[in-house]
Amino acid sequence: METVDSNTQKLSTDQVIKMFVDNQDLKGRPPYAVLLGIVKEGSMPNTEVIQFGNTVFIGHFTPDGTKVVMRTMNVDIGNNLIENARQYALHLVNKGVEQLFTQFDDPAFVNLVKIIEMFPVTETQQTFFGQNDQGKYQMLIKF
Repeated sequence: METVDSNTQKLSTDQVIKMFVDNQDLKGRPPYAVLLGIVKEGSMPNTEVIQFGNTVFIGHFTPDGTKVVMRTMNVDIGNNLIENARQYALHLVNKGVEQLFTQFDDPAFVNLVKIIEMFPVTETQQTFFGQNDQGKYQMLIKF
């Protein structure tokens, strides 16, 4: 997987998304179709697309804004991803979000979850983590 250290070179949101897609196994889908899907996803109601470092977060919020289902598109290096995720979590807390849910396939993110648990962004933060029946990793954070 190709990465770009955001401390050296900050990519635009478009560049991060394109590079992220280029790094994925698209399972036979054409890259343009995947990119169009991401554009559509980002334009849905109650959705925010925000970037920290070379990591883009897409959050789908409940109408009251207290819960978010999030996905991440990362092309930053590991240490920066940790800081980017922390900045995103603080951003959510400042917006009044009380719960974050995400699901992912990549076991490399398991270590990120462990770090998130070790360095909470609020004093009351609880992190719940596991795998579902399909083998996807799931994480719920209550801020």
